[in-house]
Amino acid sequence: MPSGYTADLYEGKKDVTFEKFVLTCARAFMSSMRDEPLGADIPDPKIEVESYIKDNITTAKKDVAKYAKMTVAEAGKQMKKNSDENKAFIKKAKLEARDIFMRYHTMLTKVEHWNPPKDLESLKKFMQDQLSESIKFDCAVINREEKEEKMTAKQYLTLMREGAQKSLEYYSEKYEKSLEYAKQNAAWVKTLKESVKGLK
Repeated sequence: MPSGYTADLYEGKKDVTFEKFVLTCARAFMSSMRDEPLGADIPDPKIEVESYIKDNITTAKKDVAKYAKMTVAEAGKQMKKNSDENKAFIKKAKLEARDIFMRYHTMLTKVEHWNPPKDLESLKKFMQDQLSESIKFDCAVINREEKEEKMTAKQYLTLMREGAQKSLEYYSEKYEKSLEYAKQNAAWVKTLKESVKGLK
């Protein structure tokens, strides 16, 4: 049985040149094209970095500047605001999870009271497992105890400054690695295309 790469040869298509076959197989080495149809042309590569990396660098730079200027008093206000927002979010999540739990539990009770024929017992077990796992995953927040960390505004500000700096360093390093990968990929594709150009 042919693979996706050899299907055209298997079917006897006339336009399968060596160049085309090499370029089709080369796509297996190109992560950016693995989801593209096999017949699609390999585009000339662009040396660029994914936009989310650039966006995160921009955000981290803004955060570094913001926290560098922030006073301890301002940090205290932000810490309080974040704490209040987090409490409200958890409270809402718990209420939603209780509703979800009731729907799951009601259905689980019905499944447990169901007496199916013997050859459907595995289906019943599967249904029970699905509902039990969903309860475990989707309703865990109900029993979550919130421990409020005792932190001073100064400690909070230090934590925010360190976090912003680490984020900037992380995405800056990721940018450099991505740029280097893009350059290597472009050189690889150029070498590939030049090595098979005009071959029949």
